[in-house]
Amino acid sequence: MNIDIKSIAEKYKKIIDKYPIALYDKSHSADMRLLRWWMDLTQSGDMLKIRQPGSTTLTQFLSSFQPPVALLYSLDKSNDIDFAMWIEPADASEKVVYHGAWAKKSIRGGRKIFELSKLGFSMIFEVYENILVYTWQQELLPLHDKFGYNVIGVVPNFLSHKTVYHLHLSKENFLKSRLMNVGGL
Repeated sequence: MNIDIKSIAEKYKKIIDKYPIALYDKSHSADMRLLRWWMDLTQSGDMLKIRQPGSTTLTQFLSSFQPPVALLYSLDKSNDIDFAMWIEPADASEKVVYHGAWAKKSIRGGRKIFELSKLGFSMIFEVYENILVYTWQQELLPLHDKFGYNVIGVVPNFLSHKTVYHLHLSKENFLKSRLMNVGGL
């Protein structure tokens, strides 16, 4: 599927102009940002919130954001990543993607993450119809619910986690969600 990122970005120009965001492009500067992000995730303990144990080396981290994965990120005042959202096609029909996201502790729960999340989901749903997520962070389930996700499966004793939750978000549920209907894009 050919994605016209420029026309999608133009549609959401108001938010994009407000926050410095970028789509990972495998350039030297983008790789250096990912290196600093990897260091931040490792030092803060957040790495194991977004990655499985055994998949946290720098090489594994960098390779996980190569095509067909798309990584959108926001930068803070220090030019470091403070919000990231990534997708990976889940099937050949190109209608379903796996999704992941992370936010620096300093912006969690704030307006910036709210607007960037809405932007990211809106951009994803310009192209795809469904999002699948796996999480072992039970405390995030209420937040997923606000975006319109449904828990479609629970896997106990999965790898190193006690329980993994499998969630689904359709475009229709996202557009009807409580968070989408607060403050437009």
